[in-house]
Amino acid sequence: MNKIHITLVGGQPMPVYLGIKHCSPDNIIFVYSKDSEKQKQILKNEYKDKVLKSDPLDPVNVEEIEKRAILYSEKYKDYKVTLNISGGTKAWTYYFSKVFEPLPN
Repeated sequence: MNKIHITLVGGQPMPVYLGIKHCSPDNIIFVYSKDSEKQKQILKNEYKDKVLKSDPLDPVNVEEIEKRAILYSEKYKDYKVTLNISGGTKAWTYYFSKVFEPLPN
C-alpha cells in the first residue's frame, strides 16, 4: 500500500521536515497558503520526486479548508495516510484532524 504524507506548512519548515523524515512516505502533499509558499518551495526542492501537486489553501476560510480535507480523505482512502499537523493554521489543524481522525488508514 502506497504511503501518503499530508503535512500542514506554516512559517517554520523544520517540523514539516522532521515529520517527513520520520514517516518516510512514498508521496507528500503540502497544505500551504500564499504566505507559506516560500517554506513549501524549500521543502519541495528537497523532496521533489515525492511531491504531489497541490494548490495554496486559504488559512482562515473554514468551508474551503474542510472541503480540501474531505477531498484528500476521499481521494487517498485506499492509501496509508499520515498527517502532520505541527505546522499551518489552527483552522487547518482542526479540520484536517476532524476529517482524518476517524479513518482506518
